[in-house]
Amino acid sequence: MSATAWAVAGGLAVVAGVFLVGYPNPGLSISAEAVALRALPAAIIGGLDSTSGAVVGGLLVGLAETLAGGYQNELLFLGRGFDQVAPYLLMLIVLIIRPAGLFGTREAARV
Repeated sequence: MSATAWAVAGGLAVVAGVFLVGYPNPGLSISAEAVALRALPAAIIGGLDSTSGAVVGGLLVGLAETLAGGYQNELLFLGRGFDQVAPYLLMLIVLIIRPAGLFGTREAARV
């Protein structure tokens, strides 16, 4: 079952990639880069095996980026553009505290 799920997921990823590159004009747009760079920390913060965790992670990424952008003048000692780095900083903090993510399941090892 696991191998079948991986095969179906891989096939759907290939189909999505073909549609992304071929429609409506070939190549990726600039907006795809912005979405992809924000989706990675959201998925990792929520936990890679939890769909609801990815949604919560996306909300946290949006909140962190908006707050860092809103307080940009007070955070000048961290440098300009800190709002773009804030989601990755939040991701590192979450990974230090909970390596599986906020809603991820921990792996149980039996000896």
